[in-house]
Amino acid sequence: MPSEAYQLFLDSMIMNFDRWHDGTSYDLEALERLGPQERASVEELLIENLKEGGDWRDVNALAALGTDTALKAVEKARFHKNTKVRDYALKTILNTHHSKDMTQEDIAELEDQVVQAVMRGNFEIAEYMPTMRVKMALLDSTREADSVIRVNAAAFLLYLCGQAAEPFDWSQRPFFLLFADGDAETRQQAWEELRKRTGL
Repeated sequence: MPSEAYQLFLDSMIMNFDRWHDGTSYDLEALERLGPQERASVEELLIENLKEGGDWRDVNALAALGTDTALKAVEKARFHKNTKVRDYALKTILNTHHSKDMTQEDIAELEDQVVQAVMRGNFEIAEYMPTMRVKMALLDSTREADSVIRVNAAAFLLYLCGQAAEPFDWSQRPFFLLFADGDAETRQQAWEELRKRTGL
């Protein structure tokens, strides 16, 4: 008969509006209380879930399990068809791996994926790998057609370069809004000022 913790974990995998809306993970406390057999069962279930679609919660729980098999599944999720799953797996790996444990090839591959994520508008992931290439991808995003993307890319780039107190520093909002201006010359001047401030 399954333990109470096992049932609690399975119940937490049933998605409802509140869990979706609040971004609630699966019950990791219940996961921690599972015995070896139940942990193995959950691991298999999470991996299967990812194969059929799944979401970031599966990656999150696999990382919490921390077995070799679970961590391999997290690595594999970097190439998932769902971009949110892919980006979450990438963030998890960047947050837990250390560059001294990786080859130059590994680092280059991760950097490529971070650049791709930034170009899709996932600016927050840049903080986990703030290399020159990643910063330049943010700078390029300030020239995108969408004015909202331009504004937020400029704000996050200033933050990443230590020139803003938070990802969107409201005290600098007038400057950020220049990137939404309809006048191309105004945007160009703002872009040149951003490069000056960030040293790019």
